[in-house]
Amino acid sequence: MKEVQIVVKTNAHNNSVSPQPDGVLKVTTIAKPIEGEANKSVIKLLSKHFGVPKSRISIKSGQNSHYKTIIIK
Repeated sequence: MKEVQIVVKTNAHNNSVSPQPDGVLKVTTIAKPIEGEANKSVIKLLSKHFGVPKSRISIKSGQNSHYKTIIIK
């Protein structure tokens, strides 16, 4: 199990995952933070980035925040 710190930018022009110098992953998504759509998009993007199924990724903390802790099983 691995914990990853991320910062999310919603309502962006594109979807991307990029490592930052401080070790945090910056995730940008075109999804809006309405009814969990942005969180679903973040999980999908991280799934592709790490090459694991979406079912192995969950949000540990920060469900309603730009700063999240993700668990990869």
